[in-house]
Amino acid sequence: MAITVGKYHLFERERRGSTYFYYWYEDQGKRIQKACGHGCDDKRSAVAWLEDLLDANLAGAKRKTALSSLTIKDFAKDMFTEGASRLARWAAKGRVLKPQTISQHRRHLSSYLLPKFGHL
Repeated sequence: MAITVGKYHLFERERRGSTYFYYWYEDQGKRIQKACGHGCDDKRSAVAWLEDLLDANLAGAKRKTALSSLTIKDFAKDMFTEGASRLARWAAKGRVLKPQTISQHRRHLSSYLLPKFGHL
């Protein structure tokens, strides 16, 4: 008996004296069948594994939607400013930019790139 978890349909199959769990889903009109993870020894763990897979897919879709609504201008608004997170990550890795380089990068960004591509 198949169990449905979101878009995934779980079923079990006996092979070589052992029980294995598989799932299938439809993508662009084609049925795709895959095996559950290695930790799926019983139906309960297989359903939990599919729920985790569904949650991961939903989180990825939400992140993709959020990033698609972000423009280059919004993304670059804090880039190359004092206390920017990217500069802090670079400093943690040992890459430190001189203040003159930071101001020059910011000037190029605001003078050339953002007016041309900021709306994208």
